[in-house]
Parts: sequence; structure tokens; C-alpha cells
Amino acid sequence: MIPPDKIFNLFENEEEKPTLIDYSKTPLYKITMFKKYVLNIEYLNNKIIESLANVDGEGFDEEKFKKVNKSFTLNRAWGYISDVDPNNKTCQDTLLMLENSDLIKSLKIGLSYYEDEEEYERCAHLKKIFDFFEDSH
Repeated sequence: MIPPDKIFNLFENEEEKPTLIDYSKTPLYKITMFKKYVLNIEYLNNKIIESLANVDGEGFDEEKFKKVNKSFTLNRAWGYISDVDPNNKTCQDTLLMLENSDLIKSLKIGLSYYEDEEEYERCAHLKKIFDFFEDSH
């Protein structure tokens, strides 16, 4: 008797299988997600506060909420940018391709936040990215 897996393998052509690429592991994705998270902090704050306006707001501290949300969002964004190594050629090419005022602004926001929080290792990483941009011009 012929094993079933051998029969079905007869109909598959290895060369015709599409190649799937996981873009979530690329510097392009990571840098773009960092920028998206950081630049949308205020928008997200406003949308959530707007939706809570209809709820009994007794005891709701808007400023405390904004601070907690900023912390949560920037720490989530850190998960992306922390994997971007400005000494890596692929990361360098991607950084140069994506360099614009929004990326610089998001890096400055992150740097300012981590300075205030005294997260100096994170500051150093973001500073390396700034230094890369300065050295590339």
C-alpha cells in the first residue's frame, strides 16, 4: 500500500509555493510602528477621554490618565525601536529611507520621556539613532 503522504506530495511543486515574509521582524516595520505609536499618543488620549465624557466622571483624573497612557504607549513603542540597531547596515538603510520630520519628532518625544523617567539606557539607544542621522549628513 502506498503511504498517503507520498501520494499527495506528487501533486505539489516546491518551486510554485509562494514565499511568505514576516514583515513584523523587519526594521521597516519596527521603525514605522514606533513612529505610529508615539505620534498618536495625543489622538488616543483625546478619543478615550471623549468616549469617557458620557460616563459618570466622578473620580476620573484626566491628567493622571494621560500620564499613564503616555507611559503605556511609549513603553509599547520601545518594544519596536529597541530592536533597531543603528550600526546594522539594513537598519541604517531603512532609517535613511524613513528619515523625515515625523520620525525625528517621535525620537525626540521618546528621548524626552525617557530622560524624565531616568531610563538612561533607553535614552542612549535613541541617542545612537540621532547620532546616526547627524553622521549621515
